[in-house]
Amino acid sequence: MKLYIFACLCSLILWGVSCDEESVGIPTGALYLGIEEDATLLTKAESAVTNESLRVDIIAAEGDTIKSYSDYIDEVKGKKIVLPVGTYTISVKSNQSEEAGWEKPFYSGSKEITIQSGEITSVQIVCKISNTKVAVEYAGNLANYFSRYETTVSNTSGSLLYTRDETRAGFFKAEKLTADLRLVNLDGNEFTMQRVFPDIKEQYFYKIKYSLDDGGGNEEAGADFDGIIVDEKADTIYYGIFIKEEDLFGKSAPKLTLDGFTENKIVYKKADNPVVPEHSLTIEAPNGIKQLKVKTTSFQFADIPSFDLCNLTDAARTRLQ
Repeated sequence: MKLYIFACLCSLILWGVSCDEESVGIPTGALYLGIEEDATLLTKAESAVTNESLRVDIIAAEGDTIKSYSDYIDEVKGKKIVLPVGTYTISVKSNQSEEAGWEKPFYSGSKEITIQSGEITSVQIVCKISNTKVAVEYAGNLANYFSRYETTVSNTSGSLLYTRDETRAGFFKAEKLTADLRLVNLDGNEFTMQRVFPDIKEQYFYKIKYSLDDGGGNEEAGADFDGIIVDEKADTIYYGIFIKEEDLFGKSAPKLTLDGFTENKIVYKKADNPVVPEHSLTIEAPNGIKQLKVKTTSFQFADIPSFDLCNLTDAARTRLQ
């Protein structure tokens, strides 16, 4: 909900001005702050703003904070704040931190005001939710194939773990989000998927829903983001991420087996013997291998201390031959 903070700036002609201020001879004005609600904010809050703990800072044109109030309701609402004539910025923020958290909308707003002697000035400050809301949903068919599934959503403001039964929404800074899905199938095999959402805006509600692929022809497990749906009325963005069964089931993690090596995993070959000893490293990788990095310590490989067997450079290929 949008928060409207009304600041009524009254002249110092009021009788409430202290005698000390009059004796100094500094022209002053009076500032009044009030809060109303507006339900047109994109992301709906779980509680009315009047229940929020808001901090109010009054900052001079030079950048110095001349007055601070930790609680709007107790210290500011309905009270007169006397200020010298001049230009100020009124800053309003939630007292809570901007770290990621469950049901933690962060409110902020500011505006420049000018207090003039002998005049009544009023100003309206729009204080809105400055972070973004994120929820994760899991389709019912996942339970037929997986014993456990959970998603960690994170960015620089922190991370939250969305378990299969988590129904709360989390609030994050409005910046790039990363969602890491962890799946454990009924055979006990574990799989992970990561998706990055770069275009995250404040005040929107993002819903990420995981489900098994319905045969729609996705080229890989996960989302290609072509099917993003934006509900303009509710200002909610839905991300449908599909998991293809054939990409997951029956495929376990890679297995490595050493044969013929000594206990310290070393094999020796005489320089004058062209026969390669019967030693082997067997790798079983049902999901395929994208990278197989080898590190060397032999002086014979000083020019290529490491190389990728799946993506050999010309220099590495020549040296190995």
